[in-house]
Amino acid sequence: MREQEPDQVVGAFQKLGVLVEIVDARAEFFAALKGVTDPEAKRESITQTFYRNVFGRIVRESGAKCLLQGTILTDVDETVAGIKRQHNVFAQLGIDPQEAFGYHIVEPLIQLRKDGVRRVGKALGLPDEISERIPFPGPALSARVIGEATPERIETVRKATAVVERLLGGTGAFQYLAILHEDRVTGMRDGKRDFGQQIEVRCWDSVDARTATPTRLSSEILEKLALEVIREVPDIVSVTYNMAPKPPSAKASLDDRGDLTSQARQDSLRWQTRPSAESLAPEDSGGAREHRWASVPHLDPRRPSLRVVWVSAQIGGK
Repeated sequence: MREQEPDQVVGAFQKLGVLVEIVDARAEFFAALKGVTDPEAKRESITQTFYRNVFGRIVRESGAKCLLQGTILTDVDETVAGIKRQHNVFAQLGIDPQEAFGYHIVEPLIQLRKDGVRRVGKALGLPDEISERIPFPGPALSARVIGEATPERIETVRKATAVVERLLGGTGAFQYLAILHEDRVTGMRDGKRDFGQQIEVRCWDSVDARTATPTRLSSEILEKLALEVIREVPDIVSVTYNMAPKPPSAKASLDDRGDLTSQARQDSLRWQTRPSAESLAPEDSGGAREHRWASVPHLDPRRPSLRVVWVSAQIGGK
């Protein structure tokens, strides 16, 4: 995750009186991502590691019956349309989480888009630091690395992300991010050739993430971005700014492709438990959206109804 994000998440929930348990699953995620470069294969690796292995183990150890997650309508739209496989979409692909993983998934926000989620957050009285957080991908910083997501490359994009978010946080943009490219770039440092890496900066204006336009940043801001990324992030010799709108571009980049490969579609359907044609219908409101609540073991006797486990926060460390 991003710099200091695990601590920030814990602190935000503590203010709400909710105890958060952080699970360090770095070794498992990096092992699953080792040697994987295809963007959809990376998403599939993250999906299986989290839902089957990491959270599956938590379920077995705790006796929990449900996973509460924040899937939104745009996640479903992009997955069903074949734009990209969102890691948190199952029922609409014909996958029954209970049969595939051994627990139910509860998705209270699945009929809302990002702007609707933010309005719900405000209506519930959540602080802006939660309700107004910029979108961040489920696969975490691995979605911001083109090619293999190694610990070293994750650390590079983490440092670049810190710079980008610090400098663009006051722009009012919908989302801003740094992407680490795979190709090496010839540069020059201290009068000598430096064969380094390249960071791509994206900053978008949008309402619901379905469409987006690049934010018109001043030359001064762009120059400051480039200089500070190069100065603060080791091995970076080039910084670019992406000016393409969505569509055709996408806001996150596991690599330069946004489409689902045939093999990725097959992987996504490997645990299909009912005909996919039936479950892929956007208007389907049948069993795919019926959830059964079950009791969750108490973590804190003062708050007996909720256990929050923050797993992906530890992908790649703090």
